Amino acid sequence: MKRILKRASVVLPLCGILSLGLVGPASAASSGVSRTGVTANVSFAWSGTNSLTGVSYSIRDTECDNAPVYAQLYIIKADGSSAYTTRRFNSKGCNTTQTYSGLSYTSDNGKILYVQLLACVEGTPDWCAASTQLDNPNW
Repeated sequence: MKRILKRASVVLPLCGILSLGLVGPASAASSGVSRTGVTANVSFAWSGTNSLTGVSYSIRDTECDNAPVYAQLYIIKADGSSAYTTRRFNSKGCNTTQTYSGLSYTSDNGKILYVQLLACVEGTPDWCAASTQLDNPNW
C-alpha cells in the first residue's frame, strides 16, 4: 500500500502541473456576407476577452460600377459601447478580389462581446450588409 501511495504522490502532482500548463488554443472564427456590389469574408482567432489576432479579409468587387468596396469589423463591447476596425478597401475594380492578412485588433477599454463583418459599397451614403454576430467564447 505504501508503494501505491508513493507512486500516486508523484504522479498526481505531475498531472496537476501538466493540466495547469495546458491552455486551449485560441478559438477560430470566420464569416462572410454579400450585398449588391460586394462580397467579403473574414477569419480570425479570439485571443482572450479583448483581442482578435490573425485577422484576414477577402473583399470582392462584384459590380462594374467604379464604386470602391470595403470590409471592416463592427465591435460590440460588454459595456454597450461599440467600435469599428480600419476599413479595408478593394479599389481594383470590377470582378477583382483584394486580400489582407496578419491583422489584429485589441480593445483597450473593455471586453468584446461580439463582432460582425460589414461588406460595404462606398457612396453617399455607404451601403453595407452585416454578417450574423460572432460571439466571443472567452467569457
